[in-house]
Amino acid sequence: PSAVQERSQVRTSPFVPTEAQRALNGLKDGVYHFKIDPEENQILQLGASRLEIPKDAVCKLGRSSYGPAFWNDSCRLQENDFVITAMVRDAATDHPSVNFEPALRFNPKKNVMLYLHVTNNATLDASRVVNYCSAKGCVNEALTDPSVATSVDIVNRVAFRRIKHFSGYVIAQLTGTVDGL
Repeated sequence: PSAVQERSQVRTSPFVPTEAQRALNGLKDGVYHFKIDPEENQILQLGASRLEIPKDAVCKLGRSSYGPAFWNDSCRLQENDFVITAMVRDAATDHPSVNFEPALRFNPKKNVMLYLHVTNNATLDASRVVNYCSAKGCVNEALTDPSVATSVDIVNRVAFRRIKHFSGYVIAQLTGTVDGL
């Protein structure tokens, strides 16, 4: 990596949770299922958090290469509907996380955005980053790909970033190391 991300960028989120969404006190821990039509724009509302998947953004499931070496490679697109499962943990803490299944890759020509809302009881400042997590641990992908750098909207209590693939994501303290936690 050329330079360690010193701080997350502080800016206003394009998605701002409504008062009704905030009244839910963030997303409750649990498992959520969403049917996805990959040929339509998809907005998955996770309490006061949100995932935006533009149409034609999902690479063909089970046929697309997967792993850090492939995130920016072109791919054949998923055509059939499928189900995404989101597992939310520690929603009311400083380190809320969401794990998505199935593991999949997104078309690098599309911007898939993840917005994680934190409750008033959680710390949110420019030292927070949304890390990618897998069975091997968590990493700050912005260290090697600035296009996925985290931004934080302190006023509206949202940490957000572009994502290029699924498995899990967690809000963590920015450490400047590759492991991120």
